[in-house]
Order: sequence, then structure tokens, then C-alpha cells
Amino acid sequence: MAKISEELKQAKLCELANLIFQYNNGETQNINVAEYDNWVAISEALKVADIQEKIYSDFLANPSHYKIVEGEIVFNKNWQAEEEAKEQQRIALLHMTKLDFFKFVLEPNGITYVQLQAVLSQNDSLKATWELCNHVYRGDETLNQFIFAQIPSLTPEALTEIFEAHKAS
Repeated sequence: MAKISEELKQAKLCELANLIFQYNNGETQNINVAEYDNWVAISEALKVADIQEKIYSDFLANPSHYKIVEGEIVFNKNWQAEEEAKEQQRIALLHMTKLDFFKFVLEPNGITYVQLQAVLSQNDSLKATWELCNHVYRGDETLNQFIFAQIPSLTPEALTEIFEAHKAS
């Protein structure tokens, strides 16, 4: 099987280096900034591994579908599961301040501060989690159990959307 030429690889690396440089220097007018992560992934892979001609175009379009094995870029048959795991981890790490959590999750769903305090006083684990944290994390199972028990109409997807809209930086 034929590998892409070193000249083609170097040309692509130069193109990507230029795009990454522009992005890093705030020159984003004429580039698709949404592709930045792909440029970095492609560039890093091409620097250290060879690739077959027959998969080169697909690799450029879908770098997350490939991995490096023994110095060669190859199709990763588990790419979907790996991407889903990364997404689940990203969602679990979404967080907001406790005040934002109260304002954007609890209050709009009819839970008052007095009700929150009453629930906390009945559950030592939840109380400790609440009192010892500054931020509420989407992936905190103790808080998830509380949220979904108190607000049965709230779906996990809707809760994630709230966290994404009001996430702390």
C-alpha cells in the first residue's frame, strides 16, 4: 500500500501551521475557527506518523476517526465510543456557581431557598456536598440524584443545556 509522499505531508503541515499561527494570533477573519481542533490533531498526527494514500482524504475530513499505531495512522474502529466517552467527560465537568445553580436550575422549577435548606437538613451527604463546594458540577451524582428527585420533569439533556448556557469559566 502506498503512503502519501513526504512532499505532500510537508505541504499539509505548512498549511496547517499557517492556519494555527493565524488563529493563535487572533487573525480569524478568513479562516474557519471551528476547525482549529482538527488542524491541531491532523498536524500532530502527521508530524509523527505515516499514512496510506487511500485513507488520507478521509483522515483530513475526520481526524477523530483515526489513531496512531506503530508509527502509522490507521482507522480506529472504536472512534465512536471514544468520542462518546470524551463528550460524557466534557459534560460531567460542566460547572456553575451555587448561586447560578439556584437561579437557573432550582428557582425556575419552583424550588425556593427555604425548600433547598429543608432538603439539605435532611440529607447529610447532600448538605456536605453543597456546603463544601463553590461550584456545582453537572457530573456530581449526589446533586444529580437530588435534582431529578426534586424536579422529575427536568431531563438530563435539559439540565446539560442549562449548565452549558450558564457555565462558569
